[in-house]
Amino acid sequence: MGDANGRRAVQWRIIAIAVGMAGIAVPLHMFAVHLPRPVSPFHFPWWGLAMAFAVTEGFVIHLHVRRDAHTVSLSEIPFMFGLAGAGAGALLGGRLVGSGLALALQRHQPLYKLVFNLSLFYLETVAAVVVFRESLGGRSPVSIAGLSAGLLALSVSVVIGAVMVSLAITVNQPGRPIGAVIRSMVAGLVISLVSAGLAVGSLAVAWREPLALFGVVAVSAGVYGALRIYGSLAQRFGDLESVYAFASEADQLVETEDLVEALLTHTSDLFGAGLVEVVMSRGVGSTVTSLKTGESPGRRPAPPAIAEAVAAEAAVGSRVTSLSDSAEAIVAHYRDHDVVDGMVALIGGGSGTAVMIVVGDRPSGGPFTADERRLLEVLARQAGVSLERGRLVDRLRREVGHKEHQALHDALTDLPNRLQFSLVVGEAVRRAAERGHRVGVLLIDLDRFKEINDTLGHQRGDALLQELAVRLSDLTGGDESLARLGGDEFGVLLREISGVAEAIEWARRIGEVLRRPFLNEGLAIQVTGSIGIAIGPEHGSDDSTLLRRADVAMYEAKQSGSAFEVYDPQRDRYSTRRLAMAGELRDAIEGGTLGVHYQPKARLDDGAIVGIEALCRWHHPRHGAVAPDEFIELAERTGLIVPLTEYVLRTAFRDVVRLRSDGQRISVAVNIAASSLNDEEFPDLVARLIGEYDVDPQAVTLEVTETTMMNDSARARLVLGSLDELGVSLAIDDFGTGYSSLSYLSSLPVDEVKIDRSFVMDMAVDERLAKIVGSTTALVHSLGMRVVAEGVENRGTWDLLREVGCDIAQGFYLARPMGFTDLSAWLIAGSAPFGDSGMRRPVGPIIDRYLS
Repeated sequence: MGDANGRRAVQWRIIAIAVGMAGIAVPLHMFAVHLPRPVSPFHFPWWGLAMAFAVTEGFVIHLHVRRDAHTVSLSEIPFMFGLAGAGAGALLGGRLVGSGLALALQRHQPLYKLVFNLSLFYLETVAAVVVFRESLGGRSPVSIAGLSAGLLALSVSVVIGAVMVSLAITVNQPGRPIGAVIRSMVAGLVISLVSAGLAVGSLAVAWREPLALFGVVAVSAGVYGALRIYGSLAQRFGDLESVYAFASEADQLVETEDLVEALLTHTSDLFGAGLVEVVMSRGVGSTVTSLKTGESPGRRPAPPAIAEAVAAEAAVGSRVTSLSDSAEAIVAHYRDHDVVDGMVALIGGGSGTAVMIVVGDRPSGGPFTADERRLLEVLARQAGVSLERGRLVDRLRREVGHKEHQALHDALTDLPNRLQFSLVVGEAVRRAAERGHRVGVLLIDLDRFKEINDTLGHQRGDALLQELAVRLSDLTGGDESLARLGGDEFGVLLREISGVAEAIEWARRIGEVLRRPFLNEGLAIQVTGSIGIAIGPEHGSDDSTLLRRADVAMYEAKQSGSAFEVYDPQRDRYSTRRLAMAGELRDAIEGGTLGVHYQPKARLDDGAIVGIEALCRWHHPRHGAVAPDEFIELAERTGLIVPLTEYVLRTAFRDVVRLRSDGQRISVAVNIAASSLNDEEFPDLVARLIGEYDVDPQAVTLEVTETTMMNDSARARLVLGSLDELGVSLAIDDFGTGYSSLSYLSSLPVDEVKIDRSFVMDMAVDERLAKIVGSTTALVHSLGMRVVAEGVENRGTWDLLREVGCDIAQGFYLARPMGFTDLSAWLIAGSAPFGDSGMRRPVGPIIDRYLS
């Protein structure tokens, strides 16, 4: 109803403009009748002029250029002849009668437009008569001065028409940019002035030879035909460009909402439509997305009757019809919104979603032609393909989101798991550092929970954990601040706390929650827990450090029998040796006493060994084997990461060259620290070592963790690009443990993705993990990258990875990491340790007999 009222208001405003034009024309008319009529050999009666105007206005060329409808006619020719050879009354009567009949009967203009055009013709005509007769001054109409006066009169008429039409367009399309209105006006002026020049020339020829009037008619007909052919060809070319533009834009879009908005915009521009709607009928959730002139696209629920009618119509098949030939419910709906003339494109609902495109309410008033219906059919066909692709992407995204949720949440309590909690803590630490806040991490471990499981059974133990999760959620408010880290261990994140005192108060509240009895099948179960507290940034400035130190504090609480403990570096056995180990690590790097072990990687389809991963090892003279995470973190914190990285690269390059010279066609992968990606000199180091050892760059893979790779910094992108230019391969390590964006990932020069072992190790016995690995493999392949699975420890995992299409496997099932001497012998012997059984089994070409 609002649309109808708005449309009627626009019509009344246009009629008001028409009345204003008539008001200006009347005094001009009274003045014009008293001006002397030119001396002319022609005396055209009003009915003859009416016939000429009827023909020129009835057979026009409409050039629809986006929203603009430029009308090309040859009415300036009878107009010029009427100025020179007819009285003011005859010219005015002929033009109003002839043009009015053509507009009403041939072009079927609505009443408000007809009134506007007749008033405009009235004003144009009397203004042209006044200008022509005043400028002529009694001279011959075909003298230089006379022809100039004619051209000036027609130009005044053209300018008046262009200005008033532009005003009407602005009223009809209030949201249209003024620049677009001016461009449309200028285009109309150029077209009309060319026609005016032709009219003046025709008068000059016919004046000297009246029989030349027949030639003027013939030339006019030829010009009309040429313009019509040109207009048709230009229109078709423009239409093809518009369809191609939509197809190109649609190829870049995957979101259904974005596709629909692009379809609305291109369709509206292509057909110059004031209203375009896309109805998507899919049962519950059917929508209508509309684009009206001067407005932004808007979406609303589809009326049930429309949704049902669209589904029924589309079930018959995809097609394009006029609006009036559509289902009664559709016709009635748009009739209620004052849309009568229009086109409807129906796209079949084979995928469960039927689509209808409605195009109508063209401001130019012209009816839609058969060519335009065919054009809409082409556009609808392209839209159907794009919408189906978007639907599939939406479905895949939902599935990936569901699987990601499963991978990051505990199945028993649906709380975030350790992996997700670590990510949340890391993000909280980063934000706290930016804002100068503190964060707290509390780790809760239930005391003697194993006794509950052993005494009452795992079912009751699980029920207790679920009840505890609910209680803790109520206390913390959820918001991913609570996680089940595994077994009977929970984690709580405290954002923006004042300090240790506030964290201790939270620990006391959690203790009160634990002490309330848990009722389970008539039994009141009493439990206690040990809580460890770590505060950031005092106890750590990253997630791993805070979690480890909260874990240290929790075990201190468990050992001391207290309800909670705050992390104390004096009781952390790792911190007492860190300073001494920093100097010893430097000595180990410079003395070459660090070891580099290699773990083979095999191609899954034939078992061939295709590469090795270099793994740094440090056997400390007093502490024994030091965990890589510990000494690598120590190297990063003490500035030793650069010499450590160079040491590993040198060793790996030297060893892979030796292996390849022995006939082993394998590559070597080296892990790169996060700091190396922010070191602009790192690519130069790699290039220098490649040249020094004469290693084939294609035999080198540099692995960067997913979290590091997703750090979208300009410097990191520059380093990645420089490494890629060297010809080395780049791999994402531990994929699945960070926040990956596939669109961002596809923009990086990455050749390989390594799925983290946490997804691979148990995929043979956990269907959820198997699905995650399978879908991840498919997504990575779609980006043109190869997939490596880490943590392959048994035959079942190997077989399953081969089934889902994974490319390369790495893990204990193939071989444990080994020194270079053992690796060489292993490769020459063609056998490797069997992993968990200690047996020997063939590898390489012989492996097919055991894996097929």
